[in-house]
Amino acid sequence: RLSVVYRDGCSTTLEPGSELIVDDQSLPSGGPPVSLFSLNRGKLDVAVPKGLYNTQGARFEVKTTTAVAGVRGTHFTIEAQ
Repeated sequence: RLSVVYRDGCSTTLEPGSELIVDDQSLPSGGPPVSLFSLNRGKLDVAVPKGLYNTQGARFEVKTTTAVAGVRGTHFTIEAQ
């Protein structure tokens, strides 16, 4: 397992054999945060602090080959095959 805590306080835990790409992570001062990920295969556990992505223009998304999960503040698990 690989666990990462990002600059914005979000955390991800990637299961063995998984492939995750950080497409973008922007934390501009005075602007909305943007975190975009692609899960190509495997299982990912994500924790997003409440309130961080509630501003206009803020985006936290995890893409797989079949879906896109966009969240505001929650804990979730997503899997791609």
